[in-house]
Formats: sequence, structure tokens, C-alpha cells
Amino acid sequence: MSTSSEIIPYSEELHDALLSIWERGAKRTHNFLKDEDYAFYRQIVDREALPGMEVWAAVDSRRQPVGFVGLNGAHIEMLFVDPDRQRMGVGSALLDFAVKEKGCITVNVNEQNLEGRKFYQKYGFVEGRRLATDDRGKPYPLIRLELADCAEKQRAVNSSGINH
Repeated sequence: MSTSSEIIPYSEELHDALLSIWERGAKRTHNFLKDEDYAFYRQIVDREALPGMEVWAAVDSRRQPVGFVGLNGAHIEMLFVDPDRQRMGVGSALLDFAVKEKGCITVNVNEQNLEGRKFYQKYGFVEGRRLATDDRGKPYPLIRLELADCAEKQRAVNSSGINH
């Protein structure tokens, strides 16, 4: 089933709804987190990430948020979809938007987040390097993913010896 959604920029009015989407999504896909780590990350998302990074929200026909993507340049820092709206095209719409806006994007996904890894791989991402800890030094390994065609182009540039 597919649902259409509009992508709009973050505004403070969306904050609580996006935080709720993060909370419910993280509990569903990041069940490997310890309770104290979950609380730690929630505080970061609430106080730093949502208000401080480039965030785009997918909203439904009633202008209610159903998902969001947080970007740092061409890197996805977070992408969450309301668990009740998953498998309806919201996540793919957010990825389409990010690729259109940024081109060759990358994302780090927790090694233990099998559902997230499958989602990105289905979209065309391939696994790159593995990081032993997450961005905050916590013991949650990350896998760097990038779009397959972008990875192939980068390999071609690297093998040709051309520096840009």
C-alpha cells in the first residue's frame, strides 16, 4: 500500500510529533539499546538533533507528521517513520527527497538494526566500512551504507587516479 505525503522543513510546531515518531520508531527498531542509552539518545534527539540539524518531515493530507529525515550535508543522521505508517512508502519518499536534494547520500545504520539495513539495501544502498562504536562512542557498531551507483562511481574515480 502506498500513501502520498508532502515533505516540509522542520519547524518548532512539529517538534513534539517528530520526537514521538522517533520514540516509537526507536523502541521498535532499536530494541538492542539499554534503557539508560535510550534515555541518553532521546535527550540528544530532543535537545540537539531535531532543532539543530537539517530536518525534513513527511506530512499526511491533514498536515500531520508521519516520518522525518535528519541530514548533515549528504549524510543521513536519522530517518524514522511512524510505526503505524511503515511499509506505505513514507521512508522511500524521504529517501527520494534526500537523494534529489543532496545527490550521493550515505547513512550509518546500527549493525543490530536488521530491519533498517534491509530497508536501505532494498532502496539500493550497499555496505561499506564497519565502525566498532556509534557516533557517541557507545558499543553499538555501525555500518556505513551508500547508494550502489554512487559507490561504483567513487571506485571508478579512485581507480583512475583523478583527484577532485
